[in-house]
Amino acid sequence: MARPPLDPRTLRGAETTGTHMQSGRNRATRWTTIVCCVVASFALAVVSGAADLEVGKELYEQCAQCHGADGGGRSFYLAPSIAGMDEWYVTSQLENFKAGTRGLHADDKGGLRMYPMARSLTSDYGGTDAEKIEAVSAYIASLPEVFPAPEVTGGDAVKGAALYATCQQCHGAAGEGKQLLNAPRLAGTSDWYLVTELQEYKQGIRGSNPLNGPAVLMRGMSNMLANDQAIRDVVAHIVTLKPATQNGN
Repeated sequence: MARPPLDPRTLRGAETTGTHMQSGRNRATRWTTIVCCVVASFALAVVSGAADLEVGKELYEQCAQCHGADGGGRSFYLAPSIAGMDEWYVTSQLENFKAGTRGLHADDKGGLRMYPMARSLTSDYGGTDAEKIEAVSAYIASLPEVFPAPEVTGGDAVKGAALYATCQQCHGAAGEGKQLLNAPRLAGTSDWYLVTELQEYKQGIRGSNPLNGPAVLMRGMSNMLANDQAIRDVVAHIVTLKPATQNGN
């Protein structure tokens, strides 16, 4: 028995349906590929981040001799609290020390110690100097923040609050810092260190290198504080600041 001839419209419909199905399969394949790439990239980033912290932890052993295992600082060694410090700021300062744009003034005792330290970071993992600085900075930023007990006496926090009104334009009302303005976090910084740095800015021990723009700016700002008493007052206020922590601590 002869088959009836196929309707051309049926053939076209079948072709169209097949085309749509193939197109759908192609789209599904593309989306699956994209999702897999995203997941893989995220996994690699997590693994890379964990590896960086391991390298940073090893590198930090050299820093811990002065700054302490918890990053809480030791005034005896002229080493301030650095635990939980913003990663961008730690990186920038280590780069400044390494380049010699900070820490080479003859009267900068703490800086003169940091200069060789920044240039001699060593790790069994190897890596470039920039990678080592990034790794140890990330580790320091990951440490739970420490608020050291005050060591400076004679400051008036009430008077200091009025003086801090100018500082907060860059450093924030709660001393949280603003990266956009190159202004580091102040809350949680050792009070003796803040006093020392402000005094050194006023004396030109820090902030005299034109290649270190933010420090040059701070030298000018420090001159708004009339004397050592004003410095102690503003630091007494900074010690009271407790911004929201970045590490959930």
